[in-house]
Amino acid sequence: MKSFPEKLDLLSLFSVEPDAPVPLFYYDESTYRFQNAVEQFIVRLTPASGQFSLQVNQRSDDWLVSRISLEAVSSFEIIQDDREAARILLTLEKDEVIQTVEIDVRPKFRLIFQERLTC
Repeated sequence: MKSFPEKLDLLSLFSVEPDAPVPLFYYDESTYRFQNAVEQFIVRLTPASGQFSLQVNQRSDDWLVSRISLEAVSSFEIIQDDREAARILLTLEKDEVIQTVEIDVRPKFRLIFQERLTC
């Protein structure tokens, strides 16, 4: 990935440490498990290869709300991280197409996917 948050920024965003210590954070996969008032999340990241996956389940009955797996993320930006909300923006660039995925994890889950042509 061209742009990726530091390890401490992810700790603040997700409010948890990864499942297992990762010796080479940028090159190894990290898994974060966390929850808000309504949903529980599993996020897997491998910054060097641009891989990002997210699974969201309802806390009340473990119902799958959403699952997304991306293999070529160009950038991962933290748009907002405070007591009110947590929001990230993922960007994927390929040839003349730019795709963005905006994801809210706090206070509730929301995902907005957009695609645009650059020419």
